[in-house]
Amino acid sequence: MPLSSKVFLAIFLLVSLSFASWLIRRELRTPQNEREVMDRVIELMQESRYEEAVQILQAWNNDPGRDASRNGLLYQALAIAYIAKANRVPTGRSKVIRQAALNLGKQLDLYNEENVTSLGLDLLEIGSAHDALADLTDQDKGLY
Repeated sequence: MPLSSKVFLAIFLLVSLSFASWLIRRELRTPQNEREVMDRVIELMQESRYEEAVQILQAWNNDPGRDASRNGLLYQALAIAYIAKANRVPTGRSKVIRQAALNLGKQLDLYNEENVTSLGLDLLEIGSAHDALADLTDQDKGLY
């Protein structure tokens, strides 16, 4: 094997290993703050990897080191991930719709606990998400 082929092969292997390590690190990284969580969830949803997006949000929400249970944005993001999944994946749609409705209910409960006197965008977003659920379901349209 000539020296130029060996050099080319060595460079190719080095580039391939670098790309593989970057890809593994990107996929396995743990988000350090809420912005990183949301950025990662958006990336995964754009790639139609809804279940992984849900897992990241649930892990962040259930982390004992932070009190994310009081964060309506995480419940809203979970509901949106479930709605997107129900929209794309017809199998098990009713279960996914129920999960989305459950998270919207938690977000609405948090909104009600805050005793907000004015109508905010949160309430509009919750309502439009319920409207999307009604469009997706065949059985319980009146429920949503």
